[in-house]
Amino acid sequence: MPSPATQRMVVKTLLSLPTAMLRLMSGGGVVYQGGRTLDPRLQYLASQGRGAPPMNLLSPEEARRVSAATLTLVTGPLEPGVRIETLTIEGPGGAIPARVYRPEIQDPEAPLMVFAHMGGGVIGDLDMCQAFCSILAKTGRGPVLSVDYRLAPEHRFPAGLEDVLAAYRWGRDNAERFGAPVAQAAIGGDSMGGNFAAVVCQDLKRAGEPQPALQLLIYPCVDVASETASMATYADAFPLSSAMMQSNRGATSGAC
Repeated sequence: MPSPATQRMVVKTLLSLPTAMLRLMSGGGVVYQGGRTLDPRLQYLASQGRGAPPMNLLSPEEARRVSAATLTLVTGPLEPGVRIETLTIEGPGGAIPARVYRPEIQDPEAPLMVFAHMGGGVIGDLDMCQAFCSILAKTGRGPVLSVDYRLAPEHRFPAGLEDVLAAYRWGRDNAERFGAPVAQAAIGGDSMGGNFAAVVCQDLKRAGEPQPALQLLIYPCVDVASETASMATYADAFPLSSAMMQSNRGATSGAC
C-alpha cells in the first residue's frame, strides 16, 4: 500500500484537476442543493466516499480509524512559524492530553484560546485539528490550547464536556505561562467542540465565574431538536447525514 505521503500527493493532484474533469469523474454535471452549487472538489470526494459504509454503522474504534486515515489525506500542513508544546492537564477523570500552539509573532494582548475538536463526541483527537489550530494561532497571534477530551461511548456525556471545562479553567489560570494576558482565556470549538464551548460559557455563568474573553463557535451543534430547514435539505449530505446525527445522540446520550 502507498505511504500516507504518497496518498496525500495523489489526492492533492486529483483535487487540482480542472472543474469540468472533476465533475466528469464524479459522475456528471453540476450538483445544486439548497440554492447552492457544490464545490467540484467536494463533489469528487463525496462520489468516492459514498461506496464506503456509513460512519454510524461502524464500531467506534473502526470509525476513529477510518476518519483519521481519511482526514490525513486532505489535511493541510502546519503553519510555518508556529511551535507546539505537548502537555497534560489534570481533569475530573484523570490526565487530559493537550497541545499548545504558539505563533512566532505573538500579540501580548491576545488571550489564550482553549479549543475543542469536532467528531460528535465519539471520534477525533489532537491530530484531527492540528493544522487548524496552527492557523488559529498564527492568524490570531495568540496561543491555542487544544484539548483531547474523553470520548463516548467509553466515556458517556458529560465526560468530554467536563474535560473541556477543566481545561478552560486551567488555561485561564495559566495563561501568563504562554505569553497571554493574566487570568484570561477564550473558548472555541467546531461541531461537538462548538457545543462544548457554548455550554462551558453557561456553566461558568451558573458558577458565578467571569465569561471567557471571547467565544468562537464553528458550525456548532447547539440545536437539540434539529428540525431546521437545512437538516431536511441536506439530510443525505456527505459526509454528515441526519441519520448519523441521530445515531450520535444515542452514543453520547444527551449531547449533539
